[in-house]
Amino acid sequence: MRLLPPVNTAHSAVPILTPLSDAPLARDSSEQPAPSSQQTPYPTVTQAPLPKAQSNALAVELNALYEGVMDSLGSDDAKYIQRIYATVVYSELVARGLLAVAGRMSSRRSQIGAWLLGTSILSFSKILNNMELGHNVMHGQYDWMQHPHLNSQKFDWDIVCPAPLWQHSHNYLHHTFTNIVGRDHDVGYHLIRVTDEQPWTPSDRHNMFSTAVLAFGFEWAVAFHDIQISVDEYADSP
Repeated sequence: MRLLPPVNTAHSAVPILTPLSDAPLARDSSEQPAPSSQQTPYPTVTQAPLPKAQSNALAVELNALYEGVMDSLGSDDAKYIQRIYATVVYSELVARGLLAVAGRMSSRRSQIGAWLLGTSILSFSKILNNMELGHNVMHGQYDWMQHPHLNSQKFDWDIVCPAPLWQHSHNYLHHTFTNIVGRDHDVGYHLIRVTDEQPWTPSDRHNMFSTAVLAFGFEWAVAFHDIQISVDEYADSP
């Protein structure tokens, strides 16, 4: 089992698509672009620059999308994330209270019932803390509120991986190089083979077992995730 292998050469893990064409921009020009007979990987990972006209048009669309989203934000969004935060806090308090009194109950059935209920509520609180609260807040999704705690600079979640490390591996690497094998370390987490762009090795026959290990130790995998990235990035540093 290869937990932390060396980083492979970057490849696209997305389907092969037809490259962008300049044909619509060259209708009034005497020069017609030569037809492409060879398909290339996703255009954003090729070396061909995007024509200026298309780049400007894309910028206009993205700016309009950004302004539309920002204009739609308001009190409902602020109340939503504050309710999520309150749910995380109070569900954890209830869960830990149940677990604290479970062993003091008179009957065995009551002890087991209180323990199961407390464990379930605590699991719910942690999942909500990590996936809905921490993930979104540390993405900067609610920075527009200028909340003293619920912002990407100060918030930290209940998980082994510190917020700054996760923001580097997820916000930067994953969302900048999404599905690029060798750059996006979320592709398999160095543990499982999830695309044919990853070189096959004999240990991949145990993918089901590796996936189970990853599921049971997921937060530790997230913590080691950025440590491996740091080792790869700075291995050649003086």
